Amino acid sequence: MIIQSVVDTTEIKLIQAPLIKLVERLSKGDFSDSENLHGTDMAGLAQLKKAKTDDIQYEYKALDNGGQIHYSTEYPHLLSALHAWFDAQNSDHDNVAPPQGHEQHHSSPAD
Repeated sequence: MIIQSVVDTTEIKLIQAPLIKLVERLSKGDFSDSENLHGTDMAGLAQLKKAKTDDIQYEYKALDNGGQIHYSTEYPHLLSALHAWFDAQNSDHDNVAPPQGHEQHHSSPAD
């Protein structure tokens, strides 16, 4: 049982480390990972790259089973770009749809 906990802890840290680095890059306006993986014409990417570094907030939160990044902006056009960017990633990676109730999660129209 202790070995399982060590493995889980190690795996969780392997999940968390890239998320932390991603937040650091995105906070600097660096979308090169998306651009390299999905191409320069990826939906939403051009608008996100034009944003000033303080136009979008990226907040990392460690979770017991991994981590999450919360994206927020007060600018509707950037919110639309973020949604298009996520949709393109989900489509390219055959990910599942956003969690049910995602739209209700927004505390404001630009969250």
